[in-house]
This record gives sequence, structure tokens and C-alpha cells, in this order.
Amino acid sequence: MTINSSGFLVVRSPEKNRDVQKRGAFSAEAPHLGPVYYSGIDRMPWFDIEEDFYKGGLPDDLVPLLRRITSSSDFSGINLCTDLTIARDLLNYSNRRTVDNELIVVRAKKLAALKGIVEIDETQIRWIGYDLVCLGGASLLRDGVFSVPTAFPGWQGSLNQDGLLPSSSVTAAYLQAYKTAMAEGVVEELPEELPNFVYAVDAIEIGRVT
Repeated sequence: MTINSSGFLVVRSPEKNRDVQKRGAFSAEAPHLGPVYYSGIDRMPWFDIEEDFYKGGLPDDLVPLLRRITSSSDFSGINLCTDLTIARDLLNYSNRRTVDNELIVVRAKKLAALKGIVEIDETQIRWIGYDLVCLGGASLLRDGVFSVPTAFPGWQGSLNQDGLLPSSSVTAAYLQAYKTAMAEGVVEELPEELPNFVYAVDAIEIGRVT
């Protein structure tokens, strides 16, 4: 059975979602609440590939593949691969030394409006939950309950085993909780949403590619 998605990303595995050198906006510790690790979209996407590219060490045959992905950059800040074979090749390269990365697929209404859709074989996907993301910004889970759990009473227990929202039906309630924490000054402020989707908040479903 084929279904529609927005595309693929190579991201760090939940427990490896860290950079001890704290380059860019990356944390030295993987976001987690006890044994539950954040498994959303905001996990150092394409990190190992881009790092080698900027160091001049990315193999020549992979450079156009990376450029193909980054050429679709837009204000969402989410660079997707639309070809599963290419995504798998980039995953294999990223994991050539140590298995620090995994391949995910994402789907969301606003991402689909921005980037179009890609058909995938659903038998290759295990859907694991929903992330809530400020397009052009960060995950409101990672920067919310995982960063300041005391500001989100009850929400730690509402996350599933993958550290995600279990259903799209609860994303509106979580967004309200985030806005409450925002009013208290304990989380980053959200920009105003504009009609052309800039800085819109989107519920993004995350799937692991098997």
C-alpha cells in the first residue's frame, strides 16, 4: 500500500542526538526525560554529511546528492530528500564508522503545502508519533517539555515511549501549554503566524524507515 509523505531525513538516533563540541545549536546531551528520549524531527538532520562537505571530505559522488537536498531549502528550515534510494545511500555513508543515525520519513499538512508529496510504501514505515514544530524554528517538544519539564505539568506522562505526542488530536492542547509557558517567560517565544505559512506551527508525523 502506498501513502503520501513529505520526504525523508537522515537524523541522529535519539540517544546519539548530541554534539559534545556544541557546534551550532546542538546540545552536548541528547534531550530526554528519564529513559524516554526525544525522537522527533529536530535531531541534527544531515549533520555528518554536511560536516564532511564543509571540511572538503565528502566523496564526489555524494556532493550532488547533498546539493539536490539543500537546493530545496525554504523558510521552513527542513531540507527533505524525496528519493528513498538516495536517502538510504546517505544514511549508509553517515553510519560508515559508527551507527549514530537513522532514516525517518515525515508527513504534515503544511509541509505538504510547501514541498509537495512523495509516495512511499507504508510497509517499510513504522509510525512512531507526532512532533510539534515551528516551521523556521525548532521543535516545541524539544524546546518545551524536554527542556523545562516543570513548566509542562502532566505532559511528561502524555508522551509515548518515543518521546512524541501519541496523536494529532492532542497537539492543540500541547500548543496551548507551550503558549502558557511562553507567557511565563520560560520558553522561546513563537513568532506570529503569517498567511503564507512563514513560522507556522505544524504537527509532523514521524516514521522510522525499516
